[in-house]
Amino acid sequence: MVDKLLLNLVTALAPSLLELVKKFNVDLSKAKKDDLILLLLIQNNQILENQAKITNDMHRLLQRIIEDTSVLKARTEKQLSS
Repeated sequence: MVDKLLLNLVTALAPSLLELVKKFNVDLSKAKKDDLILLLLIQNNQILENQAKITNDMHRLLQRIIEDTSVLKARTEKQLSS
């Protein structure tokens, strides 16, 4: 049996964890501690993957902003020198 604290943690977490419980057909009342820890690790991995995607998107956005800024700077300098 799982200690009550871990069971409360699992059931209190985001709906995505509860989706994993349903997806893997885990009966929380009969789950072992290792089962719940595995679900937490799977959820943590999903969170990390999402954070990596967001970080990559932010990096691309910042790159575009830098490029646009360089273009605007060049145009401004050209106009000022005319």
